[in-house]
Parts: sequence; C-alpha cells; structure tokens
Amino acid sequence: MYHHFAGKAGVLVDVDRGREHLAGEHDDVVVEPILSEQAAHRLAADLELQYDVYGPRSPDHVRRVDPPVPVEKAWQPAGFLDAWIFEQGTWLGRVKGKDDKVSWIPQAELRRTEQF
Repeated sequence: MYHHFAGKAGVLVDVDRGREHLAGEHDDVVVEPILSEQAAHRLAADLELQYDVYGPRSPDHVRRVDPPVPVEKAWQPAGFLDAWIFEQGTWLGRVKGKDDKVSWIPQAELRRTEQF
C-alpha cells in the first residue's frame, strides 16, 4: 500500500515496509527507512483525516473525539476512537488498537464501551 505525501513530490511511502520509494525515472530505487513502521502508520492515519482521494477533506467531513473514547466492534474491544471522517455517504471511525495500529470502522459497527 503506497501513500503520496504532500510536499514530497515524486516520493511515495510504502507504509507496510516503512520505506520510501522514489517515483519517476528510477522506479526500482528504494530509500532506506526514514520512519519506523509505526510512525509511518501514524502519519498515514493523520493524513487520512486531512485528505481523501480527491484532495483536502471538507472540514465538515471530519470530527475529532477528544479525549478518545474506548469502543468495541461486534462485542469485542476494538480500541480508542479519536476521530470520524465522512466517506462515500457513511461515517468511519478512526480506532487505535492496543498495538497502536489504526483501523477505519463504519459507524454502524462501533459501540462505546466503558473500558478497553
């Protein structure tokens, strides 16, 4: 999975491997990691709040949850909900699990819980 970061024209970050890939003439060139995998995932999750595939997100399509609240999915602890985005007609919650990995879960599948 590759994400294009604004301000880094021609550079794609391979979030799964935590490496940068130089796009263009030398598609086979891979730069050593500048971010840990966890830091790359956090950065990608933050950028998801700011941008969709068409460009910057409309401010009315983003809701922050402060402080984050514990949630569950299908009666199993899912993590902490800290933001919502409106995407293709539905609200998706950004949920950070125990391992700090981020999941985007549809609103209908989430339920607030007292503890995680």
